[in-house]
Amino acid sequence: MRTRSPAIKVAFLDQTIEIESPGGLVPSLAVEDMVQGVSVIRNPAIARVFLEMGLIEKWGTGLPRAIEALTEAGLPAPEFKELPISLRVIVHIKNHDVTPRASSPDGVVTDVARDVVRDVTVGLTSSERSVLAILRSQGSMPARELASQTGLSDRQAQCILVRLADQGFIKREGSTRYGKWVVLE
Repeated sequence: MRTRSPAIKVAFLDQTIEIESPGGLVPSLAVEDMVQGVSVIRNPAIARVFLEMGLIEKWGTGLPRAIEALTEAGLPAPEFKELPISLRVIVHIKNHDVTPRASSPDGVVTDVARDVVRDVTVGLTSSERSVLAILRSQGSMPARELASQTGLSDRQAQCILVRLADQGFIKREGSTRYGKWVVLE
């Protein structure tokens, strides 16, 4: 009989997002090392498959990039709490309560529009922002050319293009071989 392993828990609170991963850290790894990009692979076979599929770029880069994205968004670095049987990551966020704070006499919300107008690219990685900026300034180009301009591999550039399309920043026009990526404004 197969036993079920504990699930990862994610809680969205007013000021934080908390992620708890069962099992904790690998015994030889400390939080300080992990934040610096040190990685200990629990399952090398799965990590290798993810690397070959382009789902990860290289081992140990994810957490430093996530921390960089948070600080670029004006948020503090996450807190890490080692619990007896799990690791909890606490990401501090701005209050995401969307209750309007003021209304004009005719009932139209006055400061919600001001709060909504923001740079939608804040949640993108630096590589995604670079690719998007090149496409905006130079127009459409093949993934291979984007890769050479950004220092990414062809596969990484293609994965970024797909992610940008999934997020609604760009769309593909034409065939797979001769089509082009177009920036949506």
